[in-house]
Amino acid sequence: MVLYYRKRGEVWHCRGKVRVGRQAFKVAEFSTGFRTRAEAEAAGAAEEARIRRISTRNPDDPHPKHIIVPDRRTAGFIHEQFPSCPVPEPLGGSVLGASKGKPGRQRVHTSNAEKPAAYRRRKREEREVAAAMVNGRLADTLGPDQQSIADKLLATTPELQGAMTLDVPAPSSTIYADIWAKEPLGQRPSL
Repeated sequence: MVLYYRKRGEVWHCRGKVRVGRQAFKVAEFSTGFRTRAEAEAAGAAEEARIRRISTRNPDDPHPKHIIVPDRRTAGFIHEQFPSCPVPEPLGGSVLGASKGKPGRQRVHTSNAEKPAAYRRRKREEREVAAAMVNGRLADTLGPDQQSIADKLLATTPELQGAMTLDVPAPSSTIYADIWAKEPLGQRPSL
């Protein structure tokens, strides 16, 4: 329900109904004593809050009330104030699905050092599988992680699909007297 405001002369007045749970409380027309609507609405909101507070504290009111409080201690205090109310119970075992622990996503790695170590391990396995595939000695006993790497390399690398030939020339080298020498002593031919 709602409170209605009207101006009588220069002063605003308020009346209406305030609903608390299933019960509606009638608010007789009263003078707010204010000349602006904003101040009158503030006085009406204060009256509505007063009615809502009193309705829960009224021991003569036979209507049942369900009060949700933030913690068990407050629930115990309310139970002491109103001995006829039932023993407080949590909502569904845990409060709105809350659980103890740190907020946010669960960590993939247990420490900050494990993340780069896992990255290096994954890259090393990829290099090992690629080298084995290039050399033609891919073992049939790959683990599940290495098999997925091998499948990915077969699908994405043209050299391993037979589309390109591996034509790698043998390395040759130039020999110098020391690291500061400008003239080479000789060259070692490729094998």
